[in-house]
Amino acid sequence: MAKKGRTTIPVVNRRALSRREREQRYQRWLYIGAGIVAALILGVIGFGLIQYLVIAPAAPVATVNGVAIRTDTYQRYVQYQRYQLNSYLKQIDQQLALLDPNDQSQQFLTSYLQQQRNQILSEISNLSTTAPLENLIDNELIRQEAKRRGITVTPEEVQTEIEHNFNYYRVPPTPVPTPTTGPTWTPEPTPTGAPTATPTPSPTPTVGTPTPTATPGPTDTPEPTATPVTEEGFKSMYNSYLQDVKKNAGLSEADVRDLVTVQLLRTKLQEAMGAEVPTTAEQIHARHILVDSEDAAKAALDRIQKGEDFAKVAQEVSTDTATKDKGGDLGWFPRGQMEQAFEDAAFALKPGQVSGVVQTSAGYHIIKVEEYAADRPLDESILALKRSSALDDWLQKRRADVKVVQRFWSSDKVPKAVTEPIPS
Repeated sequence: MAKKGRTTIPVVNRRALSRREREQRYQRWLYIGAGIVAALILGVIGFGLIQYLVIAPAAPVATVNGVAIRTDTYQRYVQYQRYQLNSYLKQIDQQLALLDPNDQSQQFLTSYLQQQRNQILSEISNLSTTAPLENLIDNELIRQEAKRRGITVTPEEVQTEIEHNFNYYRVPPTPVPTPTTGPTWTPEPTPTGAPTATPTPSPTPTVGTPTPTATPGPTDTPEPTATPVTEEGFKSMYNSYLQDVKKNAGLSEADVRDLVTVQLLRTKLQEAMGAEVPTTAEQIHARHILVDSEDAAKAALDRIQKGEDFAKVAQEVSTDTATKDKGGDLGWFPRGQMEQAFEDAAFALKPGQVSGVVQTSAGYHIIKVEEYAADRPLDESILALKRSSALDDWLQKRRADVKVVQRFWSSDKVPKAVTEPIPS
């Protein structure tokens, strides 16, 4: 009988088994290492995305009483300003294209529009500075102060303001404006120096013409009045506008309405602060002589000290055409209206006294105080100036207070689109 076959079990050489285990272990370590490297790469990429999409945009570019102004808010605002200024520039260029530079009758308007164009170009260049951030700081200061005072703006007021900016009136205004061009809306005060709501310096006359009234600017050119539009026309233009600001600046309708809200709060806060301005103040009634050189000032002072009438000398030698014919009479004025050196010298004098030579940016002065009043009613023009500058003066002080405002701005936070060449 044949023997049953035996099952042969292969015998693995220990040396071979050891080699296979080492290879398998090596492969496991390779897989683990590759997994770790991949995880690290994904982690770095993920952190970079989080940094770019979440952390950096949320980082404050400034804080106002602890309230952060986010970087992405600042960047959208700057892009919005560039969009607005580009729109202004395009409108001015269109108007200039319709004018004949060789037509004498159009030269004044051409010059005026060119000045406006240059101003806008200057404002565009300011977008790469801290100017837009200062506007946002002002906006936050206004919000906080309005809240403290209980000043509010209703959604209905915002809606009405938007409608009026697009020249849509539910109740037509009287008289009805003369039809000419379509409206262009700016939900911020017209930019001056830095775009929008840029604080205007206190209206302090230059001592070269030291009169307490405001120095007149260029003669206003009448602006064409837009035709009132229908409700359907308003909705169409408003929707188109929202699409434009969304595309060019990333602003939502809520952002737009917030800009309008701040604009209305600014107006109400300005009125409230203006009403608080004192109507009386310490004042002096003074005269002055202005000349170009120290030697000329000393010569005028020598004549006065020898007994010549101050007003007569002023009429003969003063270069201040606004007061020369009046014997250098400046009228009554309070502190804060003249250059500091002039003010300090004038308010240090008693009635009848004459100063020494006082130097300012305008030249060299001799000052005589005629009268003094510790608490005199302010001239209406000065009172109006003080009321109009009350909010700006307050904002200027608050912005400068490091306990109130902290800034973290750097040039790398400026949106790249803003630094692109200005369109021709």
